Amino acid sequence: MVLSLVHLGLQQLTKEFVAARLLHDAEGLLAALVLDPDQQLQLDPTRVSELYQRAYSGHYFAITTPNQVIRSRSLWDIDIAPFRNQTDRRARPAPTLAHWDGPKDQEWLSLELRVEKEQQALRIWITEDITPLGAAQRRFELSLLALLAVAIALLLLLQKFIITREMSVFNDVQQSLKAMQGGAELVFPSAIPLEIAGLVTEIEHALQQSVKQLKRSRTAVGNLAHELKRPLQQLRWLAQQHPDASTDLLAVYEQLQGLVTRELRRAAIAGNPSPGQRFNPRADLPVIGQLLARQNPNGIELQLNLPPGLMPFERDDMLELLGNLLDNAWRFAATLVAVSIAPRADGQGWECSVEDDGPGLSAADYEQLSQRGVSRDESGSEHHGLGLHICWAVVDSYGGQLSMRRSDLGGLQIHLSLPSQTQGD
Repeated sequence: MVLSLVHLGLQQLTKEFVAARLLHDAEGLLAALVLDPDQQLQLDPTRVSELYQRAYSGHYFAITTPNQVIRSRSLWDIDIAPFRNQTDRRARPAPTLAHWDGPKDQEWLSLELRVEKEQQALRIWITEDITPLGAAQRRFELSLLALLAVAIALLLLLQKFIITREMSVFNDVQQSLKAMQGGAELVFPSAIPLEIAGLVTEIEHALQQSVKQLKRSRTAVGNLAHELKRPLQQLRWLAQQHPDASTDLLAVYEQLQGLVTRELRRAAIAGNPSPGQRFNPRADLPVIGQLLARQNPNGIELQLNLPPGLMPFERDDMLELLGNLLDNAWRFAATLVAVSIAPRADGQGWECSVEDDGPGLSAADYEQLSQRGVSRDESGSEHHGLGLHICWAVVDSYGGQLSMRRSDLGGLQIHLSLPSQTQGD
């Protein structure tokens, strides 16, 4: 559209420019007409431009007087009657412009002018070949088109540079989130465009609130477990004071004591909450092993077969899941606990196994443990062991599977299959 307007504008300017020059030349020719001794109008050749003296120069005229037609030498043998006859049919007292297809592929723009001089009616027909001007116009338009193309390309590059520079803050935010997933503290860049500053602030605030709430929740559970210790001691004292009910009271005591001990151990294993941080097995699992070894110094060996790098799972979820399974395995292992993590055969997830060389379970217990909500450890006591409802919840959140069987080591083996395409809630 813009180029079309430029083309039409240049054509109009060219037409007006040539028309002004033709009118000027026509007035010059009129002034060059003088009376000879016979009172006939003749053209003074000394006052005519050389352009009209060269044959086929592209500048032509013809002046009609009552007695003759005065032609420019540039017309040579060109028959201008067809042009003048067509002009006659459209001529007006005012100057008239017309376009013609001239000889030798020329394009003419003519001016027809009717005037009087020395009481004689005159008709001046003057034309110019505008083919060179048209060619120059086309060259100019092509140059303009090339210039516009270069300008547009430069503007696009400039726009890309500006957008890339302004959007680089998103890369910085992404890198901050990735660093947080790797265990670093969440620090967003300080130079953030005003348009997205509110969004980044809300994300940062939401993550901080999540960490605070999780910390408060874990602290509350830990505090509750500690607070229960004193009532438990009183319950045990009552059992000793009342031998007739001591068996039932001691059973209740052992059950509550097991729950408190497990919750305190889970809190110690989970450590500080880290929402959004990815699980790094080679960095996180040895720490759990060291903690369990301090809590249960019974010489258990921890055998690890782990992949390098981060896994596509929340660190908190995996510490909750594997920490719970390792805790159970550690308490009932004779000498060895083994953990293995590897990609699934189909490449769409991960497989993990936790096993020990403890006493294991009976076939009936394996079948019963497959029912969700049932908790039994390797000693056979209910409600004080795996806490499989916790493990099932984590596994379900990833759309995975949990199964169990007798380990080749002799104890219990828990097998996990977690798809990597779906992350936990």
